[in-house]
Amino acid sequence: MGACRAASHRWVFFCAMGMMGSTLGLLAAAGWGFRRMLVQFVFGLCISILLADGFFSFQQGAPFNRPRMPGRTSLPVMLTLYLGVFPLFILWMVHLEMRMEKHLLELFVLALTTLAIHAGLGRARREPDEVEEEMEGYEGEFQVLGLS
Repeated sequence: MGACRAASHRWVFFCAMGMMGSTLGLLAAAGWGFRRMLVQFVFGLCISILLADGFFSFQQGAPFNRPRMPGRTSLPVMLTLYLGVFPLFILWMVHLEMRMEKHLLELFVLALTTLAIHAGLGRARREPDEVEEEMEGYEGEFQVLGLS
């Protein structure tokens, strides 16, 4: 299951990179300068890494190959997320991008922070997999209920 989750994580990340590459191509065709393009590239890369990590960090398996659980989603929660939180998140990201165009040192700090968070989440994600690998060859006694 860990291999499916890792493959799904890579797929989502590379789809995000494809969208970012398309957007950067359009911005370059529109005549954006090098500094603004650099900020867009680094910021887009960092956000793609963090969103993909955040989406897959707390999942036990690949979220795309499990059946939908009825009653697990709530319309008020979804409306709050998509109408309240998501627009504020986008506005905050635009504000940060404009600020980082003026202060490139903050862009470097963002990149280092993103790498640290990515490494920390990667390390936290590997620990349960290592425990499963250790238990794989275990030949001890297991209690069973004896049901047929």
